[in-house]
Amino acid sequence: MKLFALVDCNNFYASCERVFNPALENQPIVILSNNDGCIIARSNEVKALGIPMGAPLFKYRQLLEQHQVKVFSSNYTLYGDMSARVMGILAQCIPEMEIYSIDEAFLDLSQFQNRDINELIHRIRTKIRQYTGIPVSIGVARTKTLAKIASRIAKKTVSGVFNLESALNPDLALQSIEISDVWGVGRAYSKSLPLIGIDTALDLKQANPEIIRQLYSVVLMRTVKELNGLSCMPLEAAPSPKKAIAVTRSFGKAVTDKRELLEALATYASRGGEKLRQAQQAAMVMQVFWRTSLFSTEQPTKSWSFTVNLQEHTNDSRQLVKVVTDTINQHFEVGYSLKKAGIILLELTSENLIQRSLFSNQNPAQSAALMKVMDSINRRFGKETIKLAATGIKRKWIMRSEKRSPRYTTDWNELPTVKANWALVTS
Repeated sequence: MKLFALVDCNNFYASCERVFNPALENQPIVILSNNDGCIIARSNEVKALGIPMGAPLFKYRQLLEQHQVKVFSSNYTLYGDMSARVMGILAQCIPEMEIYSIDEAFLDLSQFQNRDINELIHRIRTKIRQYTGIPVSIGVARTKTLAKIASRIAKKTVSGVFNLESALNPDLALQSIEISDVWGVGRAYSKSLPLIGIDTALDLKQANPEIIRQLYSVVLMRTVKELNGLSCMPLEAAPSPKKAIAVTRSFGKAVTDKRELLEALATYASRGGEKLRQAQQAAMVMQVFWRTSLFSTEQPTKSWSFTVNLQEHTNDSRQLVKVVTDTINQHFEVGYSLKKAGIILLELTSENLIQRSLFSNQNPAQSAALMKVMDSINRRFGKETIKLAATGIKRKWIMRSEKRSPRYTTDWNELPTVKANWALVTS
């Protein structure tokens, strides 16, 4: 019998902030999106205030101040590193795992069924908290869909773990889960399923799979089978290749100057090339866009979007920046205050499967060697230690991040500082 566990970091972004600032424990916390615009993460204390996910900051600023909520800009460098640490510990404990998101991972416990599973998952949870400071919830069940439900229930328990297989009445647990909270049930389905009497996970479990397939889809039928304990979704140890890579940002201040727009988009294109190389992929098509504010009353909303077919697949940042430069030089219009821009890389393929063009004047070996050196220097000495000149230096357009906490684990200049009373130490 298959047996899965879902490990879910509790309020992950808020927990990362608390690790390095213990005074934040039990304090209400929100994390803001890029450019400090919207609320993208909330601690339990903030959820209890009724503040929704994705809410614009300005609409709830008074309520946040009233309840003394701590507000932080997003610190993705810190969150990504803390996630890697959690996933590293899980990989040491359970070799067969699937990293599902930045704060979730599925574990295959099938080979451990001759052991005390409850003791095992408690030990994993304790180890993660001890080594990283991040609290996690762990749900165990015989399918991934049921493990998701078990993890949701685990968040409400004191122990932080819930084994659906050892529960006295598993159906009672399923009855407590609304249909909209079942993994695999999208927003449209969660609205239409109640119309035929399916309001909870238990109702969906008891539905006829063939009728569900006819009325909805094969995917939803698979969810029904998973709820009945039939594993239909194996562990995906290797992540699927990306189909697109996007780098988009809102500007910290309105951009009206062509040079500033070029700097911003060159920075995004360079970052896109870096992401391609990290994924060992290359792109054949690049979309470049910029637009004015969607909410401005001073000028009409206008956007520019251009799709460029490259001569051949590439992940060389220099070539991507050249595409951006040429596009802006051809299409930039004076007189608009721009609020957002970005690039999207499409038609991706493995960098090992690139079909070279007979008419290309590029040297693939030289390009790969240069990008490898550039990436290795930046990994060793810090982000953008070496960069393309087109990306600029002053960058007045860069997005706001006024409330960002230090990048405690990845930047030498932002390491945590500990102060000790020498008289107490020596006494």
